[in-house]
Parts: sequence; C-alpha cells; structure tokens
Amino acid sequence: MNWLSGQLISMQEKERERLARDLHDGLGQDIVAQKLQLESVLAALSHKEKINLPQIKLNIKEIIGGIERIGEEVRRISFDLMPSMLESLGLKNTLEWMSEQFSIASGLKVDLEIYGVGPERLPPNIEVALFRVFQEALNNISKHAQPSRVSLKLSYVYPKLIAVIADDGQGFEP
Repeated sequence: MNWLSGQLISMQEKERERLARDLHDGLGQDIVAQKLQLESVLAALSHKEKINLPQIKLNIKEIIGGIERIGEEVRRISFDLMPSMLESLGLKNTLEWMSEQFSIASGLKVDLEIYGVGPERLPPNIEVALFRVFQEALNNISKHAQPSRVSLKLSYVYPKLIAVIADDGQGFEP
C-alpha cells in the first residue's frame, strides 16, 4: 500500500508539472500573442488617415480564431484535471472514450478490455487514479514507444483490481 501511495504522489507531481508547462508554454504564449494582435489592430485604428479596413477585418478574424484555440486548450486542460465525463459516465465509458480518442489522434490500434466494471461505480478516488494511470500510460506510449498496437485491460473482481497496459513498441532498458 505504501508503494501505491508513493506512485499516486509521484503521478500528482508529474501532473502538476505538466499543468504548469501547459499553462505557461501553451496558454500563456497564446494569450500574449492575442494581446499583441489586438494592440496592432488598435494602433491601425488610431491612424484614421491610413485605415485599411479589409486588413483590420482579417486581423480581427485571426484574433477570433486564436481565442477559439485558447478556449479549446482550456477545455482540454480542464478535462485533464478532472474529466467531467468520468464523474457523469463512469470509468468504463470514460476509458472507452479515451481509447477511441487516443486511437484517432495517434493512428494506433487500441484494444480495450474491461471486465467487472460496469454500471456500479468504484470509489471516486480509485476511478480518478485508474483514469490517470491509463492516461499517463497512453501519453508515454505515444511519446516514447513507437508502437503499432496498444492493449489496455482492466479487470475487477472484489477485492482485486488489475490493470494491464501493453504495446508492441520499442521498449526500454529498465
């Protein structure tokens, strides 16, 4: 049990580091870029004798697109923090959805098998921890393993819960 607690704490720290990176490197830079674009539009509007309305309209459309991307990134980050889907649909449906999205995004075949987890819910902290384990595993697989196939298995027979994550990628030396 101490090992599991240590793993959960380690995962929390990694998640905090990832969140800080996402906020600083992604959102922070996008917001500064939108601010600069708005300042440019404001400056163009200040020169009444040289207003290029078609260019200003184009700049505003670009800013709107940038703000929409920021909104999508905020939704992604908030989902990563606490997936509302997990709370409303449960672990099984959320893992199915996550596997499908990962497969679409990565082009990898994902085999997902879930046994013993259905409409009855596990304790919320266990569901979140399992979600994070699968999420982090898929993230690491896509970054490092270069596989063509991924296999996720979750089996629950009270009181045991077994998660198996495997791929046919390049592996590493432990």
